[in-house]
Amino acid sequence: MNQYATEQRGYVELVARILCDPLPSTLPLHACYVVSETIDNQGSGICRARELYKSGIVERIAICGEGPRNGYEGVDYTLSLLGRFGRYVDDRILTPGTYHTYTEAESLVNYAQRNYWNSIAVTAVPFHQLRVFISVVSVALLNYPELKIYSTPGRSLDWTKVALHSQGTTRDTRRELLRGELDRIVTYHDDGKGNLASCEQILEYLNRRDS
Repeated sequence: MNQYATEQRGYVELVARILCDPLPSTLPLHACYVVSETIDNQGSGICRARELYKSGIVERIAICGEGPRNGYEGVDYTLSLLGRFGRYVDDRILTPGTYHTYTEAESLVNYAQRNYWNSIAVTAVPFHQLRVFISVVSVALLNYPELKIYSTPGRSLDWTKVALHSQGTTRDTRRELLRGELDRIVTYHDDGKGNLASCEQILEYLNRRDS
């Protein structure tokens, strides 16, 4: 098998494992973090976090504690969505400085380490879930490698419907937004900055986490 085919097979395996990641038998996890999204997509992760909390799979729901910023509707809007689902426990995590998926991942991992969380789930609208999980694991590998991170995609939304994304700057169908997310993953792997761990490193992390 040539190198290109090997790389493609690795990416297919990674996508499948991120989107179909089983939760562990040792429960509850310390938290489910709901990634910041635009108003078109925020409800997807909220619904999934609610399911995990009500089922006793997680001890709390963690959210971004910022106000409206870079397309994110803000903590008050997120809390209003959560409030429709009854009682819950929440942690609000601030993301200082430049605000985007990677810095949000840094804030989450740092918060988990400070608060002695050793296991978390992360949830985002499905087309964003791949880059979110890769970003959180990439940060953890650098700063908190013993943290066990589980992928739990949010509720599926209409792939053909137009939605706002990417810090409120991109509007397209969700299927096209997924293509953009895949392009970003490749670009951030190849940009020489080393922000995202390689496909092989993420797969090694998953194998070690589950061993």
